[in-house]
Amino acid sequence: MPVFGQGHRAGTEAIRTLEGAQAYGENYQNVSSVFLCNDFYRKPLGNSPDTLKAGDLLTSTYFETRLITKLDKDIYRFKIISLSSREESDAEETVDQMLQEMKSGKSFNEVYQKYMPIPPKSELETGDVGWMDADAYNRTFSEAIKSARKGDIFVIHDTIQGWHNLIWMTHDSKRMSGFSALVYQNSEAMSLPMQRVDVEQEIRSLKSAESLVAYVKDNPEEVSLELISESSAYLFSEISKRSDSKRCDEGVYFDDYEKRYRWIKDTSVVLYSFNYIYLSGDQLSKKDKDAAIKDIYNKYNKGVRFDEIIAEYWPDNNGMSNLSEIDGGLLDPDFVAKLRTTGIGELFVARVSQSYFIGVPYKEPRTEKAFLVLSY
Repeated sequence: MPVFGQGHRAGTEAIRTLEGAQAYGENYQNVSSVFLCNDFYRKPLGNSPDTLKAGDLLTSTYFETRLITKLDKDIYRFKIISLSSREESDAEETVDQMLQEMKSGKSFNEVYQKYMPIPPKSELETGDVGWMDADAYNRTFSEAIKSARKGDIFVIHDTIQGWHNLIWMTHDSKRMSGFSALVYQNSEAMSLPMQRVDVEQEIRSLKSAESLVAYVKDNPEEVSLELISESSAYLFSEISKRSDSKRCDEGVYFDDYEKRYRWIKDTSVVLYSFNYIYLSGDQLSKKDKDAAIKDIYNKYNKGVRFDEIIAEYWPDNNGMSNLSEIDGGLLDPDFVAKLRTTGIGELFVARVSQSYFIGVPYKEPRTEKAFLVLSY
């Protein structure tokens, strides 16, 4: 039987189906069957999903990830408050009371601040799990999430594990492309010293912006670059309080997990607001895309409302067709170039890889002060 990854490299090599991956993950406690959307490869791993294929093995210092098969899957986003009956004997009753308070008109944030032992420092900390694969949870939890819709408020009681959860579905599900995968501990990690590299000590020894950026490139599994703008009110304020010399020397405690942000330099971000239609390069031929773009232009120029055109060409957009004050640094450079040269109410077409985005800006770009930081 494989132990701590020993043998899992060989054991997972021939698996090419989602069912096979799930069965393998159920057989071994130290193996997780997961769904990894394409953004995972672009950001943390720095790989292009276009270059990856089923069977590929991605390795890091402590874990290995075997890609099993490509698939499209719905992912979900919600806010959660969880109480454990092992720590609070009346956890179930308390969560039911939270539900009643929300149904009576209280906001999720108000309930969160009332019942959670550690008050949040910003609205970003009030239970938002981000976009998640529902199958990462147990079956009872997963089925409840999958059957819910945006705006639903409900509770999930897991009496076996003793967890009681208040859920607020903040978004509709969205379909993402990616891979099913099996993740397990890298067997070679067992030969490494047990003491983890002291990342913080190494970071504190770096004094220039260039050396910090270079450190991120050399250690993508440990640290990352982020932009903290004025919209991140609490964290921006915390960094602003420090002088330039202290910003360079001190980490900033932000969340309950003691995630730290090391200041690199002052900068700014440009925020864009626009509606758009997405035409997938995988689902349409070039001829069909050209015809669709021409038809969209003709209808818009004849006075058809753009939201009506969106409903015709992208009916299942799940609210993704409206981007309000999105950081231009998160967009493709060619996309940003189109936004810079397009006026309010004017139509633009941007090509990213084999796909097309047809959009209309509805607000002037806005510049915010920001900090470039190294996070760990």
